[in-house]
Amino acid sequence: MSIMYPIKSEFQKSRAVNKITMVLPEFITTLFHVIAIPSSLQGKEDFVLTKSSDTKEMCVTVSPNVNLVKFPNFNVVSIRGRELLKLIPQNSGVLIVYEDGADYLTAEHVNLFKQIID
Repeated sequence: MSIMYPIKSEFQKSRAVNKITMVLPEFITTLFHVIAIPSSLQGKEDFVLTKSSDTKEMCVTVSPNVNLVKFPNFNVVSIRGRELLKLIPQNSGVLIVYEDGADYLTAEHVNLFKQIID
């Protein structure tokens, strides 16, 4: 099943013109669901980091569809992209998963987005 989420559409447009910053306006307003685990801090959760399949950097896995990030023994945190950028660990990318594929923001892209919104 192929759902055309607005964020997915923006990634397609940005690839066509090779301009990743086109994704930013949609990214910051999208409600993402993030894989998380309880933190040592009371009432807080930490994002689960995994190794990116094609780079050596770590990444946070998110989705606009909560069902794609539900796993036993893990929690799911719902968060807008703007807040995600503030909380994502330093030098981490973002893997955005869909029913039929994924898009990836490198740590460099994430840092660029953070600079733009600050």
